Order: sequence, then structure tokens, then C-alpha cells
Amino acid sequence: MVKLQSLAGALDRVSQEGAVDRVLDTSIFNQRIAWKKAIQKAARGCVAILGLYDDAFCDLVEHGNAAAFGKFLLEAPRLLAELGNSMGVISHITSLWEYRFPNSNHLNMRASEFHEMLNEFLTSLTETSYD
Repeated sequence: MVKLQSLAGALDRVSQEGAVDRVLDTSIFNQRIAWKKAIQKAARGCVAILGLYDDAFCDLVEHGNAAAFGKFLLEAPRLLAELGNSMGVISHITSLWEYRFPNSNHLNMRASEFHEMLNEFLTSLTETSYD
């Protein structure tokens, strides 16, 4: 979660090099906003799935309610696949960012390249279901 918060802040500090026209600048601005919303949704989805497990397990241990845990287990293959996919996408994004910007004080990138990177991040996030 710390890496995501750091990355979200860093997105606003990227210095865009090269030609930047109004259309590209507007698109990058909108992508930043969309990315932040999508990553928040993805993180909330992961937390929600883990919360379902915690609640079901707690209900089993504290109240002996095996039915609630059994219900969770029936949903577990789908939920855990979604969790794994979400965490994989988040890991990919943060790893790529760290590779591209090993020094967080030097966040310079050609505007067109930054646009492509944000587009890849958004595509990765939106191809995954977090509902």
C-alpha cells in the first residue's frame, strides 16, 4: 500500500519532456485522474476480499458458524483468483515504475512515453474485475 501511495504522488511530479500539445496534455491529466481512481478501486477490492475471509473465519472460530465459512470456501476459487490477479497487476505497475524511475528525485519522461505508460497501467487495471 505504501508503494501505491508513493506512486500516486509521484505521478503528479513527473516532468514531461519533448513536445506537449494541448490534446496530449489534457489526455495525460485525465489519465492521471483515471489511474488514481482505478488503483484505489483495485486496492479496495483486495481489501474487501481479504475482509470476507477474515469475517468468515472469525465467525467460524468465535461463533462456531461453519456455514458462513463453508459459503466462503465455495466462493474461494473465484475470489482468490481475482485477488491474485489484482495483486499481480498492482505489483507489475509498481515494479515497472521503480524500474523506470530508480531515483524518485528524477522523474523525467517524454510526454508521449508517459502517456503510453499511463495507458498501459489503465488498461491493466480496467481489464480486471474489482466488483
